[in-house]
Amino acid sequence: MTLRFHCIFLLLAISLNVVSQTNKPINSPKDKGFTTFSIKGTLDTVNFVVSDTSLTIKKPLFIFCQGSLPYALFYKEDSLHTYQQAIPFNYKKHLKEYYFVVISKPAIPVFTTTADKDYFYIVPVTKKTPEKYYRSNYLDYYVTTANDVINYLIKQKWLTNQRLLLRDTLKEVR
Repeated sequence: MTLRFHCIFLLLAISLNVVSQTNKPINSPKDKGFTTFSIKGTLDTVNFVVSDTSLTIKKPLFIFCQGSLPYALFYKEDSLHTYQQAIPFNYKKHLKEYYFVVISKPAIPVFTTTADKDYFYIVPVTKKTPEKYYRSNYLDYYVTTANDVINYLIKQKWLTNQRLLLRDTLKEVR
């Protein structure tokens, strides 16, 4: 075989490897660069994600309060497509500065493959949004769970206590 053939074969192998990596299915929040947490909160178990998978660099915390609809943080439509519901702005350009945290809604999983036509989470068996979500969908519940998450996170070695940003769809608190 000639050197030219080897070069062409090598380039083809590299390009096929790059294509296969870019089309890798998303099967969990980790595949999107998030770590999932589940903690025992004051009112209930609280599930949330943090925008990193290694959590070794000290950074401040940015908590985004998702709207009040029963969306899962991540929804997998099919084997090749997953989109993120929870953060409706480009958080990726600030990943060097902050850990982004998004808290899941009550009774709504962080990651799901079941949703209705409006992308609301539905229990696979009943095809309905859980009743527990509706019973817990009130301001004091969200304040309590956010406090539970903050109290848990401020004890972590990878978080600085210099700054905390809390953002909902209307305002920002520093």
